[in-house]
Amino acid sequence: IPLATMVVPLIKVPDTEIEPPSKETSHQLVRALQTSGFLLVQSPLLTPQFQLEAIEAANTFLDCAGKCNHHLYNHDDNSQQSNNDVENAVISHPTDPKVYAMLSYDDINKYISHQGANRTLKKYMDILRRIKVDILRHIAFGLDIVTVDNDQDGNSNDNNDDDDENRNSHCNFLSNLHSDNNDTLRLISYYPTNSAETGNRCKEHSDYGTLTLLSTDGTSGLELFDFDDNGDDDDGEQKNQQQRCWVPVPHVEGALVVNVGSLLSGWTGGLLKATLHRVAGPASLNSRSSREVLLRAVQHRRTSIAFFVDPNEDLPSSLLDGNVSNRNDEDKRNQAMRGLQDALGGMSISEYIKWRSGGSG
Repeated sequence: IPLATMVVPLIKVPDTEIEPPSKETSHQLVRALQTSGFLLVQSPLLTPQFQLEAIEAANTFLDCAGKCNHHLYNHDDNSQQSNNDVENAVISHPTDPKVYAMLSYDDINKYISHQGANRTLKKYMDILRRIKVDILRHIAFGLDIVTVDNDQDGNSNDNNDDDDENRNSHCNFLSNLHSDNNDTLRLISYYPTNSAETGNRCKEHSDYGTLTLLSTDGTSGLELFDFDDNGDDDDGEQKNQQQRCWVPVPHVEGALVVNVGSLLSGWTGGLLKATLHRVAGPASLNSRSSREVLLRAVQHRRTSIAFFVDPNEDLPSSLLDGNVSNRNDEDKRNQAMRGLQDALGGMSISEYIKWRSGGSG
């Protein structure tokens, strides 16, 4: 799909513990998040095979939680977990044809004692935490945000970016503010409807935190709301609202779909876009997806795993304590603070996440 490929580029992001962010990759990544707010990320840390194993582990959990299979869950003498608690971990959405579960790292141990599913989902979360850091380092470098170390006399040591070690440490502004691993997995399964009348399988929405890293099973339907770049723009005028449409997000095995949340968008003063997206069906309106493709999709189950990246809960105070500089703008930190405060609307990080996620965290 040429339009989707153009709107949602595929970018290879290295393991920054081995290869520090480059200017080219960082600028490509930031440019995508500035324009559509979406990109595909390939990382050497996540293989296509293991991504599929994680999807299967999600299916195992979602299938068996409703049945409350005693072989899958903790019911030992020391556990206070009841069957009802386990069943309540998987929620049927009130309007969309789907079930989902929100799980922290500790919740994986709390609810899943099936060794295979438990081990796979914990390993998956460990891998995505590392990829999260890699992406945040590239964003910081692409936005020209660096951490400045001071010597004993208080003088700034802004070392040469050509030094890989210094460059990597200078890119840690954002990753340091996400070091508490305040992350959550959302396992989602959409029922097959087998109906041409199926509209959105997930209604349009933007995400609420810093970033979302998404794995899917490849079933079509994910779309983002963006400009139709196939239209002529000879007069040079900015495209208007009528030229927007729902563009399909391409699937690449082993790649993660990455999109900006409202906190990061506010944090950057709207520079990075928190874009509306949905899971479409054949009856969804204004879709650039093939109707035949969407008809085939609703005949199948669709499973995805969303990894929500959220900042440390003490993030405002962390920012105030940090010594941060931008080479081109000494007020960058203050601008980021104002943007973050505007996005939070007077709430704490945890209050904001609870509010935006409908109270489920």
